[in-house]
Parts: sequence; structure tokens; C-alpha cells
Amino acid sequence: MCHSAVVFDDKLWVLGGGANDVWYSSDGVNWNCATDSAGWSSRESQTSVEFDNKLWVLGGYLYDSQYGSDVWYWP
Repeated sequence: MCHSAVVFDDKLWVLGGGANDVWYSSDGVNWNCATDSAGWSSRESQTSVEFDNKLWVLGGYLYDSQYGSDVWYWP
């Protein structure tokens, strides 16, 4: 589903995509769930970036026929 991915702390991170979970992998094969309930609401097609030693989630489709203009960071 329309998740976003970003490299941070020498790992590949996958965020959202219909949920508010965060997954990471150091090899792209084995994945670990960092959280299954991050602070943002479930969404897809968001943008994710690394800045200031945090992972940021920007906007996305929020499932109530609206696109979000919110910004969140994790952790």
C-alpha cells in the first residue's frame, strides 16, 4: 500500500501505507516493528524524510476523502 520509505541511522525505514506503524531493516530482508501505533493517524501516500535526527511524516491521504496538511515526527 502507498507507504513511504527513508534511510535513517543506517537502516531502511517504512512508515504508514494504510496504518500508523513504523518498520525498519538493516538488510532489506529482515524487518522489525519499531511501533504499531505512531502518533499520526492512519494514512497513505505521505512523504517521509529524515531531519534533525528524527523521522518526519508530511501530509498524505487520510481516508475521509481529504488530504492532510499536518506534519509529525517520530520518535
